[in-house]
Amino acid sequence: MIRLIAIILTTLSLSACVAGGGTPANNGAALSASESAFAGTWSGNLPSGKPVRVVVSDTGAVSYYFRGQAQTLKNVTITSSRLSATVGTNGSTFTLSTSGSYVFTWGPTGEVTRAKLLKR
Repeated sequence: MIRLIAIILTTLSLSACVAGGGTPANNGAALSASESAFAGTWSGNLPSGKPVRVVVSDTGAVSYYFRGQAQTLKNVTITSSRLSATVGTNGSTFTLSTSGSYVFTWGPTGEVTRAKLLKR
């Protein structure tokens, strides 16, 4: 019984860390010096005017917001030139370059939306 409680508490504490601090990039590996160029808050508006924000912590945890609502991320990868992730459960993806070029691909249709995000 004590072991079961310990497992539950550990699971809850780990999920709280990820939920509160974003989804780890690169399977939780520390960011390299070149990858750390993504650390910060990137934001902008899509051509439709809807806001997008990507927050990358110094440790490489990534949070993604569309219209102010946090979105679930998977497969988060950061390289020296690109950040990419799967958004939600329908196969949608986004990529962000160090210049702020943002591309979102809607999974169900393959429709592509491009925008320029600024690092603040």
